[in-house]
Amino acid sequence: MSKKKQDQGNTDIYQQITDNLLAIKNQSIAEHLHLKGFRKDSIKYEKAVELFEKAFRGTISPKGIQAAIAKIIWDALDEKSEITENVITETIQELQNKPVVKWECFMQIHGIKMDSAKLELGKYTICSHEYLKKYVEQKRPDTILCQTFLKKNMNEKRKETELPYYISVTEEEKESELAKIKSMIKFKQFEHIIGYMIGYNDNRYDVKILSPNRTETCNTLIFSGDNTRISKTKESPITPVPIDDKFFQEKKFGNKHIWSLTKKQNLNDIQKRLLNAVEWIGQGLREQDDSKAFIQCMFAIEGLLSIAQDKIINASIAHQLSEYAAFILEDDYKNRVKVYEDFKKSYGTRCSIAHGNKQTNISTKDMNSIMKIASRLVIKMSTDKELLEVIRITPTKKKDKASLAFYIEKKRFGPQ
Repeated sequence: MSKKKQDQGNTDIYQQITDNLLAIKNQSIAEHLHLKGFRKDSIKYEKAVELFEKAFRGTISPKGIQAAIAKIIWDALDEKSEITENVITETIQELQNKPVVKWECFMQIHGIKMDSAKLELGKYTICSHEYLKKYVEQKRPDTILCQTFLKKNMNEKRKETELPYYISVTEEEKESELAKIKSMIKFKQFEHIIGYMIGYNDNRYDVKILSPNRTETCNTLIFSGDNTRISKTKESPITPVPIDDKFFQEKKFGNKHIWSLTKKQNLNDIQKRLLNAVEWIGQGLREQDDSKAFIQCMFAIEGLLSIAQDKIINASIAHQLSEYAAFILEDDYKNRVKVYEDFKKSYGTRCSIAHGNKQTNISTKDMNSIMKIASRLVIKMSTDKELLEVIRITPTKKKDKASLAFYIEKKRFGPQ
């Protein structure tokens, strides 16, 4: 887009924001909401927020935008300034000119143990309580908030071996609020990746960051006629995960490659799909509803093999997915046929669930079969040298020599 067109587009946005905020101001005066705020359910307000978001293109948080809008309206209600296009322009430029700052975001991580004081996994850093305490004292000796954070995560009754661990990521943003939002997304990604690597679909091991309340014991009241009982369910992980075990960075299982993708700034399409597949499998392993878990594993495979989830399900797609899985995972005829048939059957189950058949029964065998295929595809595409080259290069055409389609064609008919 040329600078002239972009400037004209900004002018149109600023004028629309002005019109919407003037309407909100007039509505606020009419409804005697002076200084008490304004109607946040107003269509005009929502439109103003939407236009501000368009102007900032994700560089300012929703809270930051709402605060800017509130200030403009309150200043107008107090007659400190008028709502004009110049005021809107100045407000937006002031926010746009805020410097980008490097933020370090820390959260407590539950369900792990490690011998080392600090561990790096891709873009994530995990450290012990003592390490963070020293780090904070060194970096921020004048900040009471850092000490308060550490104390809140400490329980005086804890033994030394029960001191909390922390996980951190760095974000480069204009606001701490936006850095927090972005870090939350990454922490959720970490939970899914670790869930995939652990590979258990029960509570024996469970690493949590954002929802640590699973460490509590839940009571359930159950009664039928004269029969009454209380059942206790302990949601906490039985065994802490040794997060610094070399398995989590093992090259032969593809884990090293997966962490390396989390550090890359600009992933190509197939790299994004590989990382998304890991997350889908990780979610599926945590899901209590078997139908949802099954679908999430299927999403992982469909994404990996480049089948859009919004496409109409038909026999041709089922055949292509089954064939791709067979040729990627196996080298001999007998095993390829087995993978092909197993996946074709699984895809039929997926169709049944997607079409709303509530009677679809997901057996343990069905769940294990789809989970195994999904995990094997991720491992293969994270370790096989030829596939890694396909993943590394962004194809320009469907039958480009760097494409997955060309890789399968070569497997089917032999090298050219």
